[in-house]
Amino acid sequence: MATRRRWREEVFPAVILLGVFALHGYTVLRIPSDAGVLYLSILYLLALFTALFLPIVFHGSSVLGTLRFDLLPYVPHYFFLLRLLFGQPLRVLLTLSTVSWTIVGLLRLPLGGLHTLLALLQLLGWTIAAAIVVQIIEDTLLRRHAIKMHTLLSGIGVAAVSLLMSYGSFFRDIAGAVTPLVEGSALLLGSRAVYEIEVLISVVALGTCAGAVVLGGRVATQQTEPAPPPRQLPLLTWLIASVSSAVAPKAPASFGKELASVLRHFRVASGLIWPFLLGILAFSTGNPFLLIVTFPFWALHTFNLLGVDLPLQGMTRYRLLIQPIARVLWLRHAAMLSGITVAALAAALLAAVFGRLALPEVGAASMIMYPLTHLYGASLFLLASVLGNRLSIRYPYWYNLSRRARDGVQSPSFLILLAMTSLALLAILIVVGASILTRTFVQPTKEVVRVGSILVLSTLTHLLLYAGSIRSRSLRV
Repeated sequence: MATRRRWREEVFPAVILLGVFALHGYTVLRIPSDAGVLYLSILYLLALFTALFLPIVFHGSSVLGTLRFDLLPYVPHYFFLLRLLFGQPLRVLLTLSTVSWTIVGLLRLPLGGLHTLLALLQLLGWTIAAAIVVQIIEDTLLRRHAIKMHTLLSGIGVAAVSLLMSYGSFFRDIAGAVTPLVEGSALLLGSRAVYEIEVLISVVALGTCAGAVVLGGRVATQQTEPAPPPRQLPLLTWLIASVSSAVAPKAPASFGKELASVLRHFRVASGLIWPFLLGILAFSTGNPFLLIVTFPFWALHTFNLLGVDLPLQGMTRYRLLIQPIARVLWLRHAAMLSGITVAALAAALLAAVFGRLALPEVGAASMIMYPLTHLYGASLFLLASVLGNRLSIRYPYWYNLSRRARDGVQSPSFLILLAMTSLALLAILIVVGASILTRTFVQPTKEVVRVGSILVLSTLTHLLLYAGSIRSRSLRV
């Protein structure tokens, strides 16, 4: 089983390596005679971006790519410099393929001996510098668990290889059309500018490479030093304590722990930017229903609410506690809703300071629509937790970005899709039912009363369903 799993992990990168190697070679051997320099320069950039960013998707299995050197009593700095260059095997092989085929392309151009030598120095300087910098950036993102930025960088590699696959006659035509505009530019790889400028560009490339090596040396120094103790954040601690005392005065420590679990991981806490931005848009345009938009996105967290506890063995602690898991769940629901509410209030304060707090133009022309829509959105979040709580307990899942390791079992996609569809239909039925009840029994004359009654009845229905669900005995770890 281990051999089969290892084979599955290695065969896909090998196929990518062979495909990129063959594709790059095919395009290099078709260099046009009238626009060869621009054609080769763009091709080199695409191949380099593919080599540097596409391997981010895969886990490096090189010995130099691990952090086991931290366990040794003494590690020379050059070991870490070697790791920056050779830590990811797929990146190394793709970079070698890029450099090799680019050298073949340079030799096919009528450059002359000295221009070819200068072009080779520029090629090596830019490539080594870029490889070191990208590896440092990737290491930094892994340490900070910045999964969104990490995914964005891998997307650059996917886009580069996609362009490389379509580098046929279309790019040849573009190179032929643009060449008269950039002909003779020393920034192009393999250009035949005057020797002084070519030498200057080569010196800049080699200087950039030297600067990247120096930067790698400083990173190596930080790696060899003992890790500093975790930074204390007194302002954040004070903020959590203040909010916990205000929201849950009878259990400030328990609520503070759940609030910290939301703010501790960047991939979760970064979602607070959306209620802030949508709040500014809602308050400035007079559309209070935009405040509801952020809650369905946050409702996705309810399907994996306990995943943040896996890295610190929190699930084991819950199994040993006497208190039911429902207490942890509803405190975490309250912590998330508190963060969203604070972000929305900050947006309202900012809009009021700049005089952009507009009277609602959608729904009803009353300022009370803002808190009503916010409360309705919060109740939607709690409604989603009716099914999300069960999935969270059964399928807690966490992806450790620094170790490229998975903890727990991810919820099946069809279950999440089924839950989202069911909740959407249930929310629509509740709104329709509240609308019918309002027209039948209340018969309001004002639009603000009619819309407000529908929102209030729907919110109360959601809260009743949530209260019955959170008290269910089926919530067990």
